[in-house]
Parts: sequence; C-alpha cells; structure tokens
Amino acid sequence: MARIDVNEVQGLFRVGIASDQKGNEVYVLEILGIPVLYADAHDFESGHQDTEDWEDTFRTRLGNLLAKALTEGYDSDYVKWTTQSPTGREVYRLGPFGDNS
Repeated sequence: MARIDVNEVQGLFRVGIASDQKGNEVYVLEILGIPVLYADAHDFESGHQDTEDWEDTFRTRLGNLLAKALTEGYDSDYVKWTTQSPTGREVYRLGPFGDNS
C-alpha cells in the first residue's frame, strides 16, 4: 500500500487571499484545492494572525474533529484510543515513514 506524507502534499490545506468578481479581497481556506471557508480581508488588518497561523489553527481543528469522529461510540476490550495522551504529557510527532514501531 502506498503511503503519502500529507506534510509534503502541496495545496492540501491552504489559507490565502483571493478576489471576488468585483475585485474585493477575500481570504479563503481551501482543503484539497476546494474553497470551504471565507473571511473578510478587513478582519486580517489587525495582524493578530497571519495566513500560516490560520492554516495551523484549521489543521488542528480538523484533526480534533476527525479524532472525535473516529473515537465517538468506539469501544474495544483491548485498546482504548483517546484524544489525550494516556501519560498526561506532550507526545512528539511520529518520525519519517518506516521509523515507527
């Protein structure tokens, strides 16, 4: 089975500025190249978060949503998957493919 490193797939998850039909600037969140959310460009003038920050925010939220969907109603006598580390400590990300046990 082929494996895809989603961190290397260009355009998988992007936030950027686009224009509407009248030339007004609009920020767009695209997932797999499909526009899914929009924000008024004036909201970005405060400078609190840039597009990279928003990409990270939405990646985290999407990950949390998927984790909830995968564990909701899930019950196993052997392995209990949860959205929190069983040790209560931060867990490092997995290494490159083939290095994980």
